[in-house]
Amino acid sequence: MSGPASSQRFGDWEILERVAIEGDGFDALARDARGNDVRLWVGRPGSASGDAGPEQAAAVLAKVYHSSLPRVVAHTVVEGRAVLAVTAYRGRTLADRIAEGPFPVPEALDVVRTAAAGLVKAHRAGVRHGGVRPEEILLADDGRTLLLHVGFGEFLGPREPRAPEDPDEGPRPDASDVFGLSRALLAALLGRDPVPPEGGLPADSLPAEWPEGLRRFLARSVAAEAGRRIHRAEEFAGDLAVIRASWEGAGEAPPGPRKGLDPRWALAGGLAGIVAAALAIRSCGL
Repeated sequence: MSGPASSQRFGDWEILERVAIEGDGFDALARDARGNDVRLWVGRPGSASGDAGPEQAAAVLAKVYHSSLPRVVAHTVVEGRAVLAVTAYRGRTLADRIAEGPFPVPEALDVVRTAAAGLVKAHRAGVRHGGVRPEEILLADDGRTLLLHVGFGEFLGPREPRAPEDPDEGPRPDASDVFGLSRALLAALLGRDPVPPEGGLPADSLPAEWPEGLRRFLARSVAAEAGRRIHRAEEFAGDLAVIRASWEGAGEAPPGPRKGLDPRWALAGGLAGIVAAALAIRSCGL
């Protein structure tokens, strides 16, 4: 995640790099007068009135702890814009990485599973994102996966709908965040977002070499009919964890002569089969 270097001043900070946030805001790497680096989340023009504008959001976000969520360290108003200062990060977005081609399946599952875990924490605290997409997921230089701009949507203007039923303006439900994360996972796996505006993606349109449980899970996650989808971040994250575990369990046996099936691999194969069956049933809504 980078932008052109600049010596521009913004409030008490020197802007080192700046990138746009959907909704007429921006995200900037900045340095304060003491030489400390932070990231600034800056709302659209006119997004705050008076110093108390972002205070409530900062207070709520300060209580949401997860390694994938940047920690709020300050809040203020600059030039009529709400500003949250969070711990500094550097890296590139998931969208930047997707532009290079599809992820290996285990890597895509790990990245999105981490972002989903942060979303679970946020939703439990009553905090939504409202615009989850690959540009909002950061692959940080220090190896972390970060979900950016959680709880900042109230300071941004209209954003592209992520779920078919999303309103053009105003708050979006938890389910919209889950739908957006599902689309991000598909984009990482395929190198593109295959979901049409109205939603829906048949399981049999996904690569046949993927496990059936994964294909059914993805199809259910972006179903056109809202009633068929996964609505809760906790359920989404839990299913991803099971899929990832089954992927590990279905690995190839170690090379070398074997007189019979190693009980460890028999157990792994059996577990993978049970997991796939359970996910298939769940994906069908049973």
